[in-house]
Amino acid sequence: MNLIVSTIKNLKRRKLRAVLPLIGIILGVVLMFVVQQTAATAAQSINLYTQGVYGKASIVVDAATTGLKTQALTTMRDSKGVRSVAPILNQNVTIKTSQDSARATIIDAIMLFNL
Repeated sequence: MNLIVSTIKNLKRRKLRAVLPLIGIILGVVLMFVVQQTAATAAQSINLYTQGVYGKASIVVDAATTGLKTQALTTMRDSKGVRSVAPILNQNVTIKTSQDSARATIIDAIMLFNL
């Protein structure tokens, strides 16, 4: 019992020492939620962008390095059940630094408007 009373007296006497750990805990919890929300928002943004470029239910035809001929594009466009066909230029790039490397896919959606 004497220990509890002594602890309360010391906390009242040293208010800053009592408040700083509380502020640290609160900041840690808030920052954890902020980071989680930021990651969720970024993932949602990427999904919306992908749906905007490719559409919700798409079939992506990859013509490798040779490209897709205009006749094949016309045949696909005229096929039953196909709403739209659009060429998209994309390029895979590897970005290297002295410590890490990352792969990125660059999509040129401007091609969608040049039909």
